[in-house]
Parts: sequence; structure tokens; C-alpha cells
Amino acid sequence: MYILKINDVFIIVFSIVSLTSLLLLSTFNLSFSLNEENTNITQILNTGDRLYNESKYQEAIDWFDKAIGIDPKNTYALVSKAVALVGLGDSLGNSSKYQEALTWYDKALAIDPNNTDTLYSKGFALHDLKRYEEAITWYDKALALNPKHIDALYSKGVALIELGRFQEPDRIQEAIDVFDKVLAADPKNIDALYSKGIALIELGQDQGSNTYQKAIDVFDKVLAADPKNIDALYHRGSAFYYLGDILNNLSKFQDSIGMFDRILAIEPDHVLALYQKGNSLHELGNFKEAIIWYNKSLAIDPKDVDVLTSKAFTLYKIGQYQEAINWIDKALTIEPDNVRALEREKIIEQSVTGVENR
Repeated sequence: MYILKINDVFIIVFSIVSLTSLLLLSTFNLSFSLNEENTNITQILNTGDRLYNESKYQEAIDWFDKAIGIDPKNTYALVSKAVALVGLGDSLGNSSKYQEALTWYDKALAIDPNNTDTLYSKGFALHDLKRYEEAITWYDKALALNPKHIDALYSKGVALIELGRFQEPDRIQEAIDVFDKVLAADPKNIDALYSKGIALIELGQDQGSNTYQKAIDVFDKVLAADPKNIDALYHRGSAFYYLGDILNNLSKFQDSIGMFDRILAIEPDHVLALYQKGNSLHELGNFKEAIIWYNKSLAIDPKDVDVLTSKAFTLYKIGQYQEAINWIDKALTIEPDNVRALEREKIIEQSVTGVENR
């Protein structure tokens, strides 16, 4: 059995979904009345808003700073600066900006402690810092004031998945319950459906085939609304793969290939789909064809240790032992402590030793 790369795709998707939910600048009520006295600050904030929406985050921050200089207690300006800092952190891949954003959320909350959007947004900044338990605390504060705050519910579910994946497996079921609350309020919420499917795949690693089938059913709903949703196609294919392994049912591996082929028809260079198609072909015993698809994946990312290891083991399966050793050596040169590669190396070397001793 091969470990499918579920986590990478999910993180990318959540980043996109959550960045959209951060566009709070249009939802906050201005904390001052529009009269002649504050026309100047209104124009400054409007300029900051425009620059933010153009993804010019640093320039937006500069304008929000001007507004704060005029009115240090203007919560709209304080929160807008924090949101822009998060956007800047996303664009630069700089987590220190998330930390800086927390300072400005706290300034806003000191003035208006019951603003649900600010409470949620502080949680989101903590989430970006991978401080998931703290993020949930702030999502819960927002939900205590507004139990139907969809963004807070959804983000709490995602944070629970992260906790469950790496620390506390029991949190996965809790995440599913949260996504169900989102779906009860908004049955067509594609993000919640998709994330529930991810959670079910995570849960399936402990609970087995029924849970993987539930994940497939959830991704069916996503694809009914968006037939070209590449991430849903990928994870539906992953669920079929796991189902095939648990049930020892070759037809499920064929089903998984069908999903990966649909992705490749849309995006021919989708490196994960190329790799996973190779894995499914391997499970079907089509070793030479699997190597073709591993090669296509490696043409895009020649240093992917998982693909290098899979290719090596598939070469071993068809008796090309020296070639298998060469490819496993490439994998271990890149990542010497990779557990899976080390395990495969041991199996391959034992076979080579057995052949030489005949």
C-alpha cells in the first residue's frame, strides 16, 4: 500500500478558501459617522480598502496607518490593518506578519470586545501560525456571540482536522460534527462538504471501509455542483484507493484511476494525479505502466522522494534489482532518514543478496 499525499492538497485548498473569508473590509461597519469632520479619514480608509482589494497589502497598511494616526481608536482602521498584515503574510510566506496582526486585533478588541468578525479574524491569524488550539478558543468566542457565524464554524472544523491529524485523532469526529453544523445552515456550502470529505478520509484510516465510502459519497455531492473540482476529484480517487486496499478489491483501484484521469484531462501536469495513477496501476499489477506514470511525475518534480521510492519498488517487482537500488539511492540521497525509502531499500537489498547467493 502506498501513502497518498492528502495533506498537501488540503493545505493549499484551505489557504485559498480562508483568504477569501478574510475579505472582511467590506463587512465591518465604520466606527464613525460620515460627516464633514471625518471626510478625510473616510477617503484614507477607502484608499486603503482599494489597495487591499488590489492585493497591494503593504501600501494598504501604509494608508491604514495614516487613518490610525488621525484616530487611534478607529476600530475599522485597526482591524483593516490587521487583515492587510495577514494578506501580506500570505503573499510573502512570512508568518511574522500573522504575529504582528494579532497585536492590531487586540487593539481593536480592547475597544470593541464583542465584535464577532474581529474575534474570528484573530482566531484565523492564530490558525495561520499553526496555533490551532488557541485559534479554536477565539473561533468559539465568536460563536458564543453568533452561533451561526459560518466562517468561524468552518475554520474551527479545519483547525480540528489539523489537531486530529497530528496530535489528537479523536478531534476528527468533532471536525465532522462542526462541518455538519455548517451544512445544516448552508446545505450547498461546497467548502464544508469538501472539508467533511477530507475529515472522513482521515477518520477512515482508523475506522475502515464504511468511512471511506462516506467520503466518496460526500465528494459526489461536491462534484455534482462542480464537476471539474480537481481537489474533490483527487480525494475521491484517494478514497477509492484506500477502499481497494482495505477490501482487496481491484475494481476500486480502477475507479481511482478514473478519477485521476479526469484530473489529467483538465490539468495534464498535475503531479499528484500522475503519481497516484502510477500507484493504482502498481496495485493492479501493471508494473511497467506504473513506471511510465512515475516517470511523468518525476519529469515535473525529479526530487520527489515518494515517487522515487515508488519507482524503485516497482522496478524491484519486475526483477530489475540493480535499477531499483539506483533509484532508491537517489531517494535516500535527498532524504536519508525517509522511513519508507529505508524500508524499501532493506527489502530490495535482501532480494539482491538472495539472488547473488543462488
